[in-house]
Amino acid sequence: MKQRILAVCDSETEYTNRMQEFLCTREELPFEIYAFTDTEKLEKSSQQEKIEILLIAESDYSDKIKELPIENIYMLNESGHTEYENVEQINKYQPSEKILGQVLEFYSKNGGLPKKIKTKTPVNMIGVYSPVGRCLQTSFSLAMGQILAKKYKVLYLNFESFSGLGQLLQNDMETDLTDLLYYYTNTRERFHYRLESSLQTINGMYFIPPATSFLDMQSITAETWLELLLAIEEEGRFHYIILDLSDCVQGLLDLLRKCSIVYTILKEDSMAVAKLRQYEELLNDMEYQDILEKTKKQKLPYIRQISPRLEQITYGELGEYVKGVLREDMLYE
Repeated sequence: MKQRILAVCDSETEYTNRMQEFLCTREELPFEIYAFTDTEKLEKSSQQEKIEILLIAESDYSDKIKELPIENIYMLNESGHTEYENVEQINKYQPSEKILGQVLEFYSKNGGLPKKIKTKTPVNMIGVYSPVGRCLQTSFSLAMGQILAKKYKVLYLNFESFSGLGQLLQNDMETDLTDLLYYYTNTRERFHYRLESSLQTINGMYFIPPATSFLDMQSITAETWLELLLAIEEEGRFHYIILDLSDCVQGLLDLLRKCSIVYTILKEDSMAVAKLRQYEELLNDMEYQDILEKTKKQKLPYIRQISPRLEQITYGELGEYVKGVLREDMLYE
C-alpha cells in the first residue's frame, strides 16, 4: 500500500531542501516526503496524486493553493501576521523538530490517522543511577547515548529534578516528558503522533525534554512510568532506551529492575562509599538483588575538561572511556 504524501513547498530552495532532508531522517513517519520550489509543479502533482499534508511558505500561498484537493494545508508563517485566518499557522523560523511537532499536532486533531506498521526492533533498556551526587552521571549517560546513536536508534530520557538541558541547549522545550505522559493517559490512540512530535535530537540521539518541574515528577506513580516505557517500546523504533535516573522519580527500583544493564558511577571519598553501601543494603533488604547482579560499577578516570556543548561531549577523555565501557559490555563494536 502506497504511503500518504507530506509535501513541502517553498520557493526558497535551501530551506525546502533542508526541511525535506530532515523529514526523511524521521523514518517512522508514515508519509512519503515530496518537496516543491515551484507552485505550478505542486498544483500539477496534486491533480495526479493525493497529497495528505501540505506545508507551504506564506510567500507561496494563494487562493489558488487553497482550492487544491488537499485537506490539510499548513502555512509556514514568515511575516508574523495572519492574513489567511482559515489556515493553520506555523512559525517558519524555528527548529525543524518543532515544525514537525506542530504539523503532527494539527494533523492528529483532524482525525484519519494512518496506521503505523510496527517493527520488531528488540529494545535494550539501559539504566544509569548512582546514589552518589556530582559524579558525572548525566555526562556519562549523554556520551553513551550519542556514541550508540552512531550505529543504532537511541532514546535518552532524563529523570533528574533539575537537568539543565534546556539551558545548555538554549531551547525552550515546550513539550516535556510529563506532557507526553499526559497525552498517553488521555489520548492513547494518538500516542504515536504525540511521541513523534515530542522527540528532539542531539548529534543523532533522540531525547524527550525532561520535566521542567520536579513537583510534576513526584506525583507520577511507578506503574504509570512503566506503562509509558512499555508504550514507547511497543512503537518498535529504538534499539536502546537510556534512563538517566534520580531519587525524585517514584518507582526508581522498579525502573532499574526493568533495565537489562545498570551503570552506577563511583567516587572514592568516604561519604560516597558510605552512600553506595547504604544503597546496596537497601536493595538486599527489599529483595531487589537482581539489580545488583546486573549493575556495572564505573569509577571514572580524572577528566580534565568536558565540552560545554552537549553535541561534543563524546570527544576527549570521557568519550574514550565510555566507548571502552560499551565495547567491554559488547554494546558497541
